[in-house]
Amino acid sequence: MQESIIRLNENIHRHTGVLESTDFKHAANQHIIPITVDELVDAATEFPIVFVKNTSTGKFTLATIMGLKPDNNLYFGQSDTKANYIPRVVRLFPFALTNKQGANEWEVCLQQSSELLVENAGKRLFAESGDRSEYLKQKINLLTHHAEQQQVTDIFIDMLLEKQLLHAQTVKVALGNDDSVSFDGVYSVNIEVLDKLPDRDFLEMRINGALQIIYAHLHSLKQLNRLAHLTRQQLDT
Repeated sequence: MQESIIRLNENIHRHTGVLESTDFKHAANQHIIPITVDELVDAATEFPIVFVKNTSTGKFTLATIMGLKPDNNLYFGQSDTKANYIPRVVRLFPFALTNKQGANEWEVCLQQSSELLVENAGKRLFAESGDRSEYLKQKINLLTHHAEQQQVTDIFIDMLLEKQLLHAQTVKVALGNDDSVSFDGVYSVNIEVLDKLPDRDFLEMRINGALQIIYAHLHSLKQLNRLAHLTRQQLDT
């Protein structure tokens, strides 16, 4: 979702509007979608949640698994979504925040190639006076909140790494009729290491809310069964 980004401009986008998406087809080819820690409990009721490591930078990302095969999202891109919870980055599209070059500031940007951007229709970004619309203000507030929560997520992941709680996983899901799908490159919390942590670490994580997030993540892995069911349905159609 990072191609064709352009900075929001009140002159260029004076008459631009956004169509509200119901099928989220812009995410149809994304089988891994990032989330932040404040989303995890809700997202865990729908999707398996794992940690993904960027092999180039070594940086970890908290993410949902939306499909068992690359470029195949089992929830989005059809006539309607099969999910009750929609990850924030999906809902925010075609908006994005980027770092202002040479400064520690954020710029509001748009995915200019998106079909959701239209002229003189949809949810207008600017009023005729040139002021930001209430719709745009709401989106900017949500973008800002997301950026703040990403920082919280980075701190959470750093804590897991410091306590050596993450370990690599090979995911294997049975589809029936002796068929299965397997992939690696994902990480989860190592429950054995977690159980052996000193009491002071458990108390620290209970107080700062990390334990709730960890257990929600671990329970979410059961959602792989749902992905297997949706994959079988897709193969049968």
